[in-house]
Amino acid sequence: MYGDDGVGICLAYALSRCCHRAGIDIVWIDRPTIGDTAIFEDYEGVVIIDAIDYNSMKALGLNTNASIILVELDPKRLEEEDIVGLIESADAHTMDPTYMVSLAYSAGLFEGKAYLLAIPVENIEFGYGLSEEVKARAIKALDILEEVTTEKYNATIRCQRDCIKSILDSLCGNPLSPL
Repeated sequence: MYGDDGVGICLAYALSRCCHRAGIDIVWIDRPTIGDTAIFEDYEGVVIIDAIDYNSMKALGLNTNASIILVELDPKRLEEEDIVGLIESADAHTMDPTYMVSLAYSAGLFEGKAYLLAIPVENIEFGYGLSEEVKARAIKALDILEEVTTEKYNATIRCQRDCIKSILDSLCGNPLSPL
């Protein structure tokens, strides 16, 4: 319903239907809450696919011209006071993926490697589906996802691009289509 902001959930939905995989679970959460941090338990690694806007890219010092960004989320780099700050600032109703990883790590639920596969967005206004630019970036992100899962986690995912594109066009291009 919020335009390009739904690229992560749309792509995860498509991945679950259009990809052959070994050693990989695909999970999507529409509006993550603090309780969803338990999802990381028992996993060696996680790749989170999410939208990122220009302001967030700039604030994180990321290349604002990038079409796709892969960032390692390493909660081991956090100091104790940083973790306390994250916990205190956590919102019980909505969670940012980086918060989720950090909280799962600090709670002892997750000790593996986590990556954020961020897809820059164009339009996050209410009442729109995915833009053509973001759909193209989502397809392009598959190359990075396939590479990361193979190199970092010794798992495989191979996706049928036409199937992914069909889902992105038909279901995610229309804000009223339920996944």
